Amino acid sequence: MKKISVIALLLGISSLAYGQKFGYTNLDYIVQYLPEYTVAQTEVNEYEQQLGQQLQSKIDTYQRLVAEFNALDDNVIDAVKQDKAQEIGRLEQDIQQFQANAQQLISTKELTVIQPLYGKVMEAINALAAAEGFTYIFDSSTLLFAPEGEEISELVFKQLGIEPPAQPEGGQ
Repeated sequence: MKKISVIALLLGISSLAYGQKFGYTNLDYIVQYLPEYTVAQTEVNEYEQQLGQQLQSKIDTYQRLVAEFNALDDNVIDAVKQDKAQEIGRLEQDIQQFQANAQQLISTKELTVIQPLYGKVMEAINALAAAEGFTYIFDSSTLLFAPEGEEISELVFKQLGIEPPAQPEGGQ
């Protein structure tokens, strides 16, 4: 009875695979070769630099305030010293908050400018799948093994109207 079950299972699996066409590609690899990718990445880098400059300005102000505080002589009343110390503390908190927000803002910027490129590649993959009769197309970043003949990156590049980059030895 076990033999019949195993044979039936194998026949069922082979009949499922019969007539289905599989392919795989690497979305990240393709996106990085889109002409728009360089522009998008530059936009993200410039935004990151702007935030870095703002942070540096806050740090410079903080360092100046600390130096001023340390330069106060003993004749200055305690209320003035306390006000300066509170100002330094507020600025320190502001810097920490800015750093946390900056990382979030950079991530949001990346999503805003780079995510549409993934959408463009997905549209090309969907068109390719329909035109070439693919049943499944996988992202190779999640595959542990796949036969080389099923790699469709070059077809996706052609669908996008981009000359496929030269393949390094061993694929991407």
